[in-house]
Amino acid sequence: MTGVLNVLKLFYKPSTEDLENLIEYKLIPGKMKGYNSMNETIDLPPKEIQPPIFQVEFNGIQMYAVTVYFKHPHLLCNPLPLPDSQTGKGLYIQNGTSPEKDFIQIPLESKDLTSIWKPSSCVPGMGLHYFRNLSRSLPCEKIFPVFLMYDSEGKLSAFGWAFQGKPMNLAPIKWFHLVPKIYPFIFDTKKLPSCMFHPKFSVFGLHIWLRDPQSELLKCKIIQPQKKTTPAVPWHKKMNE
Repeated sequence: MTGVLNVLKLFYKPSTEDLENLIEYKLIPGKMKGYNSMNETIDLPPKEIQPPIFQVEFNGIQMYAVTVYFKHPHLLCNPLPLPDSQTGKGLYIQNGTSPEKDFIQIPLESKDLTSIWKPSSCVPGMGLHYFRNLSRSLPCEKIFPVFLMYDSEGKLSAFGWAFQGKPMNLAPIKWFHLVPKIYPFIFDTKKLPSCMFHPKFSVFGLHIWLRDPQSELLKCKIIQPQKKTTPAVPWHKKMNE
């Protein structure tokens, strides 16, 4: 592929009709069911995460989409930057109906993240994961569909989309699929909402790398547990024994 990728869309497909016409797009299964904080069955995607997920029409088919930009949205159709916009590369999540104004700008360095982004586990080849507002009290219907990954120098190395449900078996897309028994490898389970541990709850998604996943900067440090040692007895106490 030649050229520069400035926009990436991921679609929720409402049904299997006209699948051949949409095969080149990133597809999410339609008519899926999930769970809310009360473990009640709900339709997906939840209205609580619309936006950044939007209902759109494509070739006469109603579906949902989530969009990110790798260049300031204002610069896609206008070569003249706004006074307060950057001309370089970046990551912008569309979060409203007006892409030029309604977006979440993702910091290129982890030190610039706000406290709403919660650090989790470091996974080799991916980096340190950050999830937006993830906590024990977060309702499952409000789990943000975009997460971030930073390398050992704190630079943005990748991002990903994550959704409730199960992925379609559609090559060449390689979805990840997480069920509760796999959570400890990705999350700090003490910080996960209890609704995520429903036996039928699952998460799937897609990673998008911004740098080589084989980079040395994405090899997470292995922290060895400290051995318990017996405190030394002061010499004067030994003399009195």
